[in-house]
Amino acid sequence: HVLSHRVEHLAHDTLGFTDGVTLHRFLRDRLTLDRVLAVHPADGHAEQAAEILWHEALDLARRGPTRHELDTFTAHARPEPDDGQVLWNSLRRAVEAEHFGIPYHDAGTLAASYATVTPHDVSAYLERALTDAVLVVPAQVFPRLKALHGKRLPNSDCWRPYGQHAPTPGTRLRMHRFRRALTPRHEHGEYVLTEWGLVVRDAHRDEHDIRFDDIALMHQDGPGRVVLTGCGCHLHVHPDQVARGERLIALLDAAVPAHLVHTDA
Repeated sequence: HVLSHRVEHLAHDTLGFTDGVTLHRFLRDRLTLDRVLAVHPADGHAEQAAEILWHEALDLARRGPTRHELDTFTAHARPEPDDGQVLWNSLRRAVEAEHFGIPYHDAGTLAASYATVTPHDVSAYLERALTDAVLVVPAQVFPRLKALHGKRLPNSDCWRPYGQHAPTPGTRLRMHRFRRALTPRHEHGEYVLTEWGLVVRDAHRDEHDIRFDDIALMHQDGPGRVVLTGCGCHLHVHPDQVARGERLIALLDAAVPAHLVHTDA
């Protein structure tokens, strides 16, 4: 409730590029409750909306809500006499309790329990919830976000299609001319070196980020390196692939901590 009000205040009331926020809840099994907070931004604002939603969730996990925010929710959740929505919600909870074999709590009991919730309770709950939270964005949106403890938020769609993003600026490392002449055009590719990592750009100019701080493991394979990334992809980098390839290998060696480097198979 608090998270939805924060997001709606920023994205709808203040900036005006979304509709109102909607909330859904689903009992997956007797131990697992899924909560869904949906934001519907105007065209071109999906990345901004995703950043607002994620940053507000992180802030609540780190600091919790204010006392005023909790009191507002308690007042909102207090049942009113003859409220049809209260009856509907009570019936839904009764069905869930029967189906999943969990305790049933009436509206008055729930309202009384809400009044005992502290900011620390909310913070601890969200910290646990964010360990397996999923942020869903349109396919062409690539927000650069971090998880609760500072690591980059894994992205299940690793490649950014050409034409749906601006090319990443940096130092281009292209194939040797001789290798390019002997390689089919659809296999041509290049690397782009940036301050934060390495970008793989394929023949179609689609891109895949390999952030130095997101490398999970690196294996030394003779003069080359096999890199395992946080998203689960692996990349075989060999100095003969591109011009100035030795410089590329040296930068990888300098960027990856020694405890993540393996020399055995």
